[in-house]
Amino acid sequence: MEAPGWLTPGVGNRAGRDIRQGLTFLGFWYGAGRDYVSPGVETPRVSLPGVAPGAIGIAPGETPMRNSHVPFLSIIFSYCFWIHHSVYFTRVSGQIVEDQQQSLLKLKNSLKFEHGKSSKLVYWNSSIACCEWRWRGVACDEEGHVIGLDLSGESINGGFDNSSNLFSLQNLQILNLADNKFSSEIPSRFNNLKNLTYLNLSNAGFMGQIPIEISSLTRLVTLDISSLDSYLYGQPLKLENFDLQA
Repeated sequence: MEAPGWLTPGVGNRAGRDIRQGLTFLGFWYGAGRDYVSPGVETPRVSLPGVAPGAIGIAPGETPMRNSHVPFLSIIFSYCFWIHHSVYFTRVSGQIVEDQQQSLLKLKNSLKFEHGKSSKLVYWNSSIACCEWRWRGVACDEEGHVIGLDLSGESINGGFDNSSNLFSLQNLQILNLADNKFSSEIPSRFNNLKNLTYLNLSNAGFMGQIPIEISSLTRLVTLDISSLDSYLYGQPLKLENFDLQA
């Protein structure tokens, strides 16, 4: 069997040493399972099919490289590995934050609310990353996914239906829309938010049938759809033909 290109005979002693240093750099030797030996002690020879002795820079009788370089090379390798993954993680995380921010801004633009009474939505803008503390009512995880959204008491009075960009935030775990004036039915697309554990729709002005799709939120621990206003104005939420076996 032909040897791999980087093991081809005739590469030369210098290239062979580079290969050997690379192998040592990764913390192993061709004589796997054998300890490094002191200078002057001949290392066990290793035979590779199709490779002449000395082809990889270890001539007969040559002593192996001193292991004093191994700790330093290991530190360099670990540092390079850390830098590579830090840059990659930062780039990926930055893209996630940007995507989440665009969804939130589209959500803000679609909602109808009284700016003078808003204490959260009015602070959402494209000049600040959405995971910064100045984006009030927004909580993110370490990767930049939005996992919490609190829009309670924002005087929202429309613009929330099944086309809402809120349903693209599929990492949401906590959602609070309480104390608003939606004056509409609860959208059925809540079933897109499969990671929800807490959903508060109390006193939010919702009316009509409670969508059966909410029953598919298997991780949901708390659901609050209580509403005094809906009874006072004669438009209570309804729970009709709600078949949990379906």
